[in-house]
Amino acid sequence: MVGKTSMLAGKSVGFSHHHMNSSPVFADIISDFDGGVNRMNVGRAKEIAESVEMINVTYDGAPVIIQHVDEATKMARIYSKQNPEEERDVPVLNLIEED
Repeated sequence: MVGKTSMLAGKSVGFSHHHMNSSPVFADIISDFDGGVNRMNVGRAKEIAESVEMINVTYDGAPVIIQHVDEATKMARIYSKQNPEEERDVPVLNLIEED
């Protein structure tokens, strides 16, 4: 395989830059690395915060609403659906988009 070799989650991984995004092998490795969890990124968190649709997001297993996303710090202001008065700032990567 032409390309770079990298260590990811203790596995030696070879990949080609040309096919990196479309490779099912690469997608499986990322899925394994994240434990199959849909971890949030800043761009997606902002989309959800600005959306008029209700999108299922959890933090520590509890359903939450994203109120605001700070791109500079990669933190999101959230509140629990169960307890809307309890707002907190959390890392965007700790938010999970549920299917």
